[in-house]
Amino acid sequence: MEPTDTTYLVRGAKSGDADSLAGLVARFTPLLEMQARHRLAAVAPDVDPADCVQETWLRALPRLPELGERDGRGTPVLLKFLATTLLHCVQEVLRSRIRQHRERDSSDAIELPAATRGVVSRVLQAERHGQLWSVLADLDPAERELLILRGIEQHDNKAIAQRLGESENAVSLRYNRLLRRLRDRIRGTILDEI
Repeated sequence: MEPTDTTYLVRGAKSGDADSLAGLVARFTPLLEMQARHRLAAVAPDVDPADCVQETWLRALPRLPELGERDGRGTPVLLKFLATTLLHCVQEVLRSRIRQHRERDSSDAIELPAATRGVVSRVLQAERHGQLWSVLADLDPAERELLILRGIEQHDNKAIAQRLGESENAVSLRYNRLLRRLRDRIRGTILDEI
């Protein structure tokens, strides 16, 4: 299998190339922010999803050299790692909320660490209004959940079918149609590789 653009970016970032790192952050951040927004909505709607995305990158970047490839591709491995790291961040927000509630008997908002300046912050600000952001924002909740579960978090069709009460075939068809529609709307993004 041919390495993808993202695989080359991963390899470049591992070797310390700042442009490759910026490219990775730009490619994956819209998906991570959609995942964060979706996951935080139920547990902490007042927490800015960009804070969890920023925290995800801060945790993931030092571990980037440890990540391998699957079938010569870096995209699925990195996406799975980032999605799992983001889920841990959301779980920490929830645990923090529970502790605060117990300590104060209220549900005051928590504050995540202040945003640091650097490549992640710049890309988050610059890409927020990009084309991929608007395409992802147009998804209905069911499509967003499917893209998060299958495309980002990489659950298999069987697990998703059980969760959504659908057949595996229906999940597969819906996901493939969604990806095809998204890819037709916007080319040259991470969507081409998932």
